[in-house]
Amino acid sequence: MSTPAPGAVASPLLAPQVARSWVASWERAQDLAVAARQRRSAAVVELVDREVARAATRCAVPVVLELGAGTGSLARRTAQRTPGARVVALEDDPVLLALARATCAGSPGVEVVGGSPEGAGWLEALGHVDVVVASGVLHRLRPSALAVLYRELAAALPARGVLVVADEMSTSTRPDNEQDPGTGTGAGAGADGEPAEPADPASAWWQDVARVPELARAVLARGGAVPPRRRDDLLSAPEHRRVLADLGFSRTEEVWRSGPSAVLAAWR
Repeated sequence: MSTPAPGAVASPLLAPQVARSWVASWERAQDLAVAARQRRSAAVVELVDREVARAATRCAVPVVLELGAGTGSLARRTAQRTPGARVVALEDDPVLLALARATCAGSPGVEVVGGSPEGAGWLEALGHVDVVVASGVLHRLRPSALAVLYRELAAALPARGVLVVADEMSTSTRPDNEQDPGTGTGAGAGADGEPAEPADPASAWWQDVARVPELARAVLARGGAVPPRRRDDLLSAPEHRRVLADLGFSRTEEVWRSGPSAVLAAWR
């Protein structure tokens, strides 16, 4: 089921086979760009499964909300693992939204909604939510916007409701990717002396998808084929936990980590 959100950009209808092909290439690009991404996603699905089972003792149909659901891959995996739950996938990027709507159509228990994590209207429209998942998306928010979101989620989740945050976050306030001068990992000069293009599978994916005729309107609506910018002022895992505790979550825990990738859980 696909539900349009007020003010959301309408996305084009894609043939399912075309959408599935681009989603598969998106998954490959993301797996190359993000350390241990598949194992991190598996940890998220396992945690959500446990929390949905707990929520089922309190309500007839537990609701799982995924913020920044991308192409809907994690939402579909979650729905397959938790068949009694309602899984709402929220995405504001027109291209990813179009792919999610095409590939989630007919997936039992999954609803795709157009909207941004920074807009609270979707939270009020849901009326009830037991589990909120944010996987690989909150690093795009300013710390001040993140604090606002955490406060809104703390107010919306019921007692024992849980927020699951999966992202790259350091174990201390010193960024994991901080390097000594002159030892960066950027590409060097090419054979002809010109700077070599960076090996960035995510950027290459956006350039390729911009050439799909059915997605031309969506690419235009998002402002071109440039990937979302990653912020430099990222919070560390301890900083996330401190902010969550300050804003109304009674317990926080780092439930999984592999290098810079981590999964945090925060319970009301």
